[in-house]
Amino acid sequence: MGSDRFERLTEEQRVSLRLVHAHLTSKEIARRLGISGRAVDQRLDRARAVLGEPDRIAAAKALAAHEAASDRLTRDSQGLAEPAAAAASIPSTPDEDRASHHRVREERLAFTPEFPDRWRWLRTLNPFDGGRPDDLTPTARLTLILRLGALIPIQLGALFLGLYLLLKLLWAIGL
Repeated sequence: MGSDRFERLTEEQRVSLRLVHAHLTSKEIARRLGISGRAVDQRLDRARAVLGEPDRIAAAKALAAHEAASDRLTRDSQGLAEPAAAAASIPSTPDEDRASHHRVREERLAFTPEFPDRWRWLRTLNPFDGGRPDDLTPTARLTLILRLGALIPIQLGALFLGLYLLLKLLWAIGL
């Protein structure tokens, strides 16, 4: 299985894989292409099957590597310039069309927010640390529920006290 597997991809599958390689989610790809998220997932699953890759990210990386190898003569020798064919085949939204024609391509890097020690319990909800919010242990989940159960009544009490004092002030000035 050589480069002929890449020739079996449809242009829609190629565009979807390029957008996956640009770190877009299925929902963002669907919005950009004007199709449903399910249609995007089907395109990506078919492309993955054609390429024989285990997941969509691996398929997107394989297509990017193939296109980089085939465009080696036209690319910048340092690999800084984006291939014109790949950039032209990614459709833009109407907002992007109105934007400046000078575009800067930036890579999305992993970001881990820093929490002060008093907000340490929020780390359990941080999806950027390699886990998902539904990966909480039963103890951490129970702790989170108890803390939220204590914070919500306090916040509601503060809200009602503020409304009561505002109404009392308005009544005192005669409005």
